[in-house]
Amino acid sequence: MAMLKETVQLPEDNRLVYNFASDAGLLQTWIGLSCFSSTPDSCYWDDGSGNAASYNNFLRSSSNGIPSCTIMYLSRSSESTRAQWVTTWCNNDRNSMMSLYAYICEAPSTEEGTVVYSCEFIYNGNCYFRSAGLGFGYSPSNATEAAYACPHYNGILTSIHSKMEVDYIKNIYRGTNISRIYIGAQSALMTDRLSWIDGTDWDFDYMNPLDTNRGMCLVMDVQGDGFWSRVDCNLQFDFLCRQKIIPFTPEITSKETHPEIVLDSSNCNSTFVLSPESFSTFRWPQVPDVMSYCTWRVAALGPYRVGIFFDYWGTYGSLTIYDEFGTNIGEFSGIYEREPFASFTPFNYATVKYEPGNATGGNRDTGFHAVIRPV
Repeated sequence: MAMLKETVQLPEDNRLVYNFASDAGLLQTWIGLSCFSSTPDSCYWDDGSGNAASYNNFLRSSSNGIPSCTIMYLSRSSESTRAQWVTTWCNNDRNSMMSLYAYICEAPSTEEGTVVYSCEFIYNGNCYFRSAGLGFGYSPSNATEAAYACPHYNGILTSIHSKMEVDYIKNIYRGTNISRIYIGAQSALMTDRLSWIDGTDWDFDYMNPLDTNRGMCLVMDVQGDGFWSRVDCNLQFDFLCRQKIIPFTPEITSKETHPEIVLDSSNCNSTFVLSPESFSTFRWPQVPDVMSYCTWRVAALGPYRVGIFFDYWGTYGSLTIYDEFGTNIGEFSGIYEREPFASFTPFNYATVKYEPGNATGGNRDTGFHAVIRPV
C-alpha cells in the first residue's frame, strides 16, 4: 500500500489525529509536514496538497528555520502544548540523542462500490489489474494489443497522477520478474507531446529526465525508481489496466488559475525549488554574455530523496551539491561537454552552488540544465 504520514489541514483534522493518537497512549506523533524555513507558508504537506499557511497549530516560536519535519504533542505532554506542533530534525544522523517518535499513516479513501470483475488491487477509487492475470495470450503485448485488451475487462491502460500512485504500482509488481510495463500514454504523429489515452490531464510528470528515446509509447520501470520512458509501440511488454470503481467520485471544478509571468525560468537564487521542477544557469537556454553565480535550495516532500538529473551540460563552471548538514556530496567541473548524469541526495533537501569558470578554446559557455524529481 502506498501511504504517507497523515496531513492536518483543518481544526477538525487536528482534533481527530489528536484523539486517535492520544487514545493509543502516544506522547508525540509525526505529522506529514516538511518545513524549509521558519514561516508556515514554507511548510508543505507531504501529499502535495499545499502549505500550512491557511491552517496550522504551531507552538509559538517553535520553527527553527532549518529543513525539518513536524511532530504533534499529545495528551500526556504538558497541558500548554497539547495538540500543538513543533519542528525537529527529520533524522538523527547528527544528533544521537534525538528521540524516536510514533507515526500514523494515511491512505487515500476509496468508496465502496462495484467492479465488473473481482479486484485484488484497489487504490484511490480505482481497481488495477495486471496483464499477467488476464489469461493466456495477453502478456506480453505490443501497445496496440494492450490498448485493446483492457476494454474487454471494462478498463483502460492506466494513467498516473501522483508519486504515491507510482509507488503503489511498483508495489503491485514487487516480487515479480516483470521490469517494465506499458502505461496509457502515447504521442500523436508529427508531435512530441504525450497525452493520456483515458483523456485525463497530464498533471503529473515522472519521465526519466535522462531518457533520449523518441518512441511514441510509454513504459514504466516497476522495479527501479518508477520512471517513465518512451519506447517503440511495436515492442512487447506487460501492461496495467485500470477500472474506476462505481460510484464515480463527484467531479470537482478547480478554481481558475492564471499562469505566473516568468522572465527567467532558471530559479537562480530563488528561495527554494520544490520537486518536480528544474533549475539551470541564468536565462538558459539563452547564452548571456557573462555567466552568473547561482545558488539553489532543492527539496522533495515527505520521505523522498531528491534526484538531480543533469540533462544538459555545456559549461566551464563548477557545481557543488551539499546535503542539509552542509556536507559536500558531489562536485562537478572541468568538463565542457559532459554526458547526461544524475546525483542523488541522502535526504529530502540539498543546496546546489554554481560558480562560473573561464572559457578555454573556441567554445562558448552555454550553461547547464537539470531536472529534479522525488525518488
